[in-house]
Amino acid sequence: MPTGSDKNPAILLVDDVPANLVTLRAVLSSLNEPLVEASSGTEALRILLRRDFACVLLDVEMPGLDGFEIANLLKKTERTKHIPILFLTAAERNEAHVVRGYAEGAVDFIVKPFNPDIVRAKVKVFVDLHRRAEAMRQREAVLREREREIERRQALERERAVQRAGEERLRLALDAASLGTWELDPKTMTFRCDARAKTLLGLGSRAVVDHVTFQRCIHPEDLARVEADMKAALTPGEFGLSDLEYRVVGEGGEWVRWRRSTGRAYFEGGEPVRLIGTLQDITDRKLAEAERAKLLAREVEARADAERHIMRLQQVETELQEAVCARDEFLSVASHELRTPLTPLLLKLQTMRRALDASYDAMPVPSSLAKSFATCETQVRRMSALVTDLLDVTRLSQGRLTLKLEAVDMREVIDEVANTLAPQAAKSNSTIEVETDGPVEGLWDRLRLNQLITNLVSNALKYGAGKPVRVRLDSDSTEAILEVSDQGIGIPAQHIPRLFGKFQRAVSERNYGGLGLGLYISRQIVEAMGGCIGVESEPGHGATFTVRLPVHAAEARSAICAPAAEAANGLNF
Repeated sequence: MPTGSDKNPAILLVDDVPANLVTLRAVLSSLNEPLVEASSGTEALRILLRRDFACVLLDVEMPGLDGFEIANLLKKTERTKHIPILFLTAAERNEAHVVRGYAEGAVDFIVKPFNPDIVRAKVKVFVDLHRRAEAMRQREAVLREREREIERRQALERERAVQRAGEERLRLALDAASLGTWELDPKTMTFRCDARAKTLLGLGSRAVVDHVTFQRCIHPEDLARVEADMKAALTPGEFGLSDLEYRVVGEGGEWVRWRRSTGRAYFEGGEPVRLIGTLQDITDRKLAEAERAKLLAREVEARADAERHIMRLQQVETELQEAVCARDEFLSVASHELRTPLTPLLLKLQTMRRALDASYDAMPVPSSLAKSFATCETQVRRMSALVTDLLDVTRLSQGRLTLKLEAVDMREVIDEVANTLAPQAAKSNSTIEVETDGPVEGLWDRLRLNQLITNLVSNALKYGAGKPVRVRLDSDSTEAILEVSDQGIGIPAQHIPRLFGKFQRAVSERNYGGLGLGLYISRQIVEAMGGCIGVESEPGHGATFTVRLPVHAAEARSAICAPAAEAANGLNF
């Protein structure tokens, strides 16, 4: 018996054991979809021919037609060949049965006893797919109906176009009734014109139109063309046709109008006897053509200006790219050159400091001298860190940042950073609080991971207003989650989108040092290891930087970090 609404996609349950059907119904009833039962293969085939189903749960071992035979018949029938089949069997998993099942068109092979949640989830997938397919078929039907409607409209439009063409021919015929007509006698070179033709030539209705009068009506610049056209039309052996556009002028040149004259010459005995034709006013068309020509000229000029502007922009872009390359090259060379003397200088300071410490018992060192050595060593280390940042930026710009992936315990790296930065924390009247539940191992670059955590903790100490900095490490089976939080000045919302950019700062450089490269380098390191980094902050309430890094090599190469509630909570993953 089916249950649920007939509008929902139905599920067919086929098993010769009633208890198994009861079990399947109990497992799938929570889907609220129609459930149809069949206790034999023959009954299942009859039901399938009458109704569509989202999927079929089919027992393999049945008397009469078994599950494999039923599947084979379904796949041979056009109506049922696309219905997903999930085989059910109480026998132990047999590879031959599995292979045969898939060969017969099954989409899954479930061994009893089965997990109800898994079976329910699999069936729900096929129900959802069926529902989507049905929705798509309905949309296709709507689209086909729309296409037919468009075809009907196009046919109607063609009929209307034919009707408009007939109306246009009628209009032209009506216009032809107002055309001026003229006839030229080649022997006397006199014209016989109707009233309309005389008006178009700018003459009175009683005017006598001889050759001289006709010439006075023609614009001087067009007269030679008109005479040549008439001569050619009256020449034996030519086609005897005349079609010319020219200007006529009013008496005294007070107005100028465009006319089109068409005519045909008739000959007798090889001599022209008359030239007859029509005269039409085409002033509006010629003015429109002139206006279009002006617009076209302006458009051509505008396009030329645009092309010149684009070429200039391309040139500027090339120059900017060259400038950026030159800058990166300069930074690379300068970083190497600055780094060369800094390393031995730092080693020399450390050697001198150890020598002073060794000789303290024999000859006490003034506290001011010891403090000066400590200051020098701190400044040299700071200078070395800035140079390292510049060198990393040039490597990133040139795509030369390489990773040495190895098994690393992130908790150990955090402890190393906390110990290294303990003097800086003490100097800023702050502390570094580390919260971890145990080792978190992953395939990462140890040095770059140390650099990343150092950047984040150093920033937290710098902007943390002397309050404790919290470093928390969590993990699951796929990724490590590192949070570095401070309770300092915070970050205004408008600065967060550009915070991880190159040379970007959210505070005035007069109050806080640095080049604005630490977070940029941190983001590049995180993304190079397949992770993502984001920040959540509120001015006056500190900031929390969150880093997510996959722990496995495959994930590190192909991880994709999706934005998580970015607009709601300010995170910039």
